[in-house]
Order: sequence, then C-alpha cells, then structure tokens
Amino acid sequence: EFHMKPDQQWQNSRYFIANDEDMDTDHLTDNEKQNLISNAVALQHWQNQERNKDVLPTLRIDDIPKTPQKYNISTLSALDGVSVQQNTYTTNGIDYFTLHLPFDHLPARLLPLLPLFCDVLFKLGAGKYDHYTLSDVIDGCSCGFSGSAYVMSDVRAYDKVNSGVTLKVGCFSRNVSSVLSLLIYVFNDLWLDERVLVPLKTEINALSTSQLSSLADSSGQYSANLLATAIPWEVPKLRETLDGISQLKLMRQLAILSDNDDAMLALLANFREIANLLLTRKNLRISVTTCAGQEIGIDSVVNPFLSTLRDEPVQPDSSPSSS
Repeated sequence: EFHMKPDQQWQNSRYFIANDEDMDTDHLTDNEKQNLISNAVALQHWQNQERNKDVLPTLRIDDIPKTPQKYNISTLSALDGVSVQQNTYTTNGIDYFTLHLPFDHLPARLLPLLPLFCDVLFKLGAGKYDHYTLSDVIDGCSCGFSGSAYVMSDVRAYDKVNSGVTLKVGCFSRNVSSVLSLLIYVFNDLWLDERVLVPLKTEINALSTSQLSSLADSSGQYSANLLATAIPWEVPKLRETLDGISQLKLMRQLAILSDNDDAMLALLANFREIANLLLTRKNLRISVTTCAGQEIGIDSVVNPFLSTLRDEPVQPDSSPSSS
C-alpha cells in the first residue's frame, strides 16, 4: 500500500505564512521592529500609488505605418489551369498549404453531411495506412492536417455565395514530399468502408458530445443563424445547414444511430459519393506560404501531385441510401 503526504518542512512553511499574524517577534530588537514596520508602510505606499503610464508600453498613432505592408504574392497556372497562389513570409522554415475545393456541384441531400466528412477526412485511414498509422504519420511529418467547410457572401455581390472546403496543412520544407504523398492517398484512396466503423462511431460520438457541451456558449450564434434564414439569400440558409442548430440535431441523431452498423454503412456510402464528387482536380485552387527563397516549384512539386488526382468528379450510378 502506497501513501503520499506533503513534505513536513514545506507544510510548516505554509502554516507559518497562513498564520503570519501570530509571528513571534519577541527575538527582534526595538530597531529591527521599527524597520519592519517602516518597510511594511513603504511597501503599502508603493503598492497603492498610481502607476507611471509613461514607462508602460503604449501604441501611438504615429507608430502605425501610413501605408499597408505589401507582400510578394504571385499567382501561377499549374496542370489543367489549376491556380497556385504563392506568397513569402517569415514562417520559421514552415511551409503552409491550403487547398480550396468548391462544393456547389454537390447534391443538396449531401450538404448536411459535409462538416462531418471534413472532420473525419484525415482520421479514418487512407492508402496503406489505417486510422492508427495515419495519425502517427501525420504527426511525424506535419504540424497537422485539417478540413472545414466555409460559406460567405461574395464581396462583389452580397446575394451571391462564396463557398467551399479548405484542406490545410503545415510542414517543414524537408517534409513537403511526404505531406503531398499523404494528400494523394486522401484524394484517391480513402478508407470509407466497414474497416472504419469503429473509429467512425468514436468520432461521431465525440463530435456530438463536444457540440452539446458548447451549446450554452454558442446558443446566441445558433439563434442568429436560425433567424437569418428568413432573409431571402442563399448564404444564411447554407450556413444554418452547415453550422446551425440543424447540424447539431443531425449529429445527435447520428450519435444515437452509431450502434447501428447498417446506418453507419449507409453514411459511409454517402461519404464515398462526397469524396468522388469533391476530391478532384477540377476547380481546385492552391495557396502556398513559404519563407523567401524557398518557393515551391510548379513543375517539380505541384504538377506531379496534381497529375495523380482525378480530373473530373465521378458521378454515382445510383444514389446511396440516406442515413
């Protein structure tokens, strides 16, 4: 049997501090007592005095540059006209890739499943890696992979929709080839079958629990999204579908159904359809941020990656059953 108890000397010191009103001063001389009182008064005076704001760090209008800082951004055309936007910045040797994929061609019935698809995209397995190994490989060669769906008004017309899925990854320059190899597996060979039933159920329950636990803090945003659907614009309606109370309800329903293998297989069938329609070279845009002098080569790096991707969405022969 093992017991733990605090160090006696530490415990005595804590008791001494907590009961400082009972400090024994009998051993002090009159001069030492007077010095102690004087120091206490001086400390109290210093703590109560107004701070000298002149010595505090401040930001003045004159400190703000009159002209915005400009960055070197170049837009290049890669294989099949894929747009690649490159910019340089102080990144401490880390390269950042963002892949933009439009989803305006997805059937409306699949849109509610898009946030969950993005959440599990890098967590279920791809190519030669199961979900355990894929997680380890991602951790070993990158700062992490993430996927998310976004919806916003077009800056040129507020009643127009600017939407898509972004896949983001950061890595050291020496690991770019490893990261792109993983993306090739994700684009072409996702595990979306009975092999991933267990990790899929785990992710669904974890995400649903997380959403429910944050409901109180996010209730204002949920209400705003729901009220905004009354506006005759596509943006608020789509935002409610992807990130509103209806999305929370859907995740709760999926969590309840997570023990039903048939329902989960139907969900995976829908995921396969999303992957076939979404993860292609068509209308893909790539943004790359690197340190100056470490720009990514279009012919040597980007085009070999793009050449492995499907050039067109794969249309299903028949619609998967809804989960």
